[in-house]
Amino acid sequence: MAPDPALTAALADIRADATFWSTTAPTVGGCGDQAAGLRFDGAELGIFSPLKSAVNGVSDLVRDRCSEGETAMDDIADKVANAAKLIEEADRW
Repeated sequence: MAPDPALTAALADIRADATFWSTTAPTVGGCGDQAAGLRFDGAELGIFSPLKSAVNGVSDLVRDRCSEGETAMDDIADKVANAAKLIEEADRW
């Protein structure tokens, strides 16, 4: 029996979504790497050196959230791809 064309198209769309999530995740992680590069060691701040901990705290916060976002997006990609696989397997019965 030939597969249902609508199901085949839907599975292709689901797999495309999974690919989107997995290819976008490193971009989000890269944003965190860029944010980490905004940290100051104190010399750059001059008279504003008392702000060092606040500025570095924001940089660390952005880096951490981007890292969490990258992990979450990878998880989403895995779950979406697995859903497509399960649907395809269920359709074979």
